[in-house]
Amino acid sequence: SPSIVITKLSVLKDFQVSGAKTSAPGEGDLQLLGTGRYELEGESAVQQFRLDAKGESYQFIHFNVTSNYGARHTCIYRVRIHGDPTE
Repeated sequence: SPSIVITKLSVLKDFQVSGAKTSAPGEGDLQLLGTGRYELEGESAVQQFRLDAKGESYQFIHFNVTSNYGARHTCIYRVRIHGDPTE
């Protein structure tokens, strides 16, 4: 929650989520599933973002922070990924 962070500058801002279908993903194996922006002054510290998996299943999820609110490091408390089971 932004209220318990010592400096708001280290809060996650922009991110990308990619998926890999193989057991040993390399950068070329990643498929972009979506991007998002965490709103520092949002109504809630918990925010949801929809991804486009196109009904595919993935063995690995790659969460990439592309920016924060100004610090040299980024603090992330929790990332949750939800989906539907596949056969």
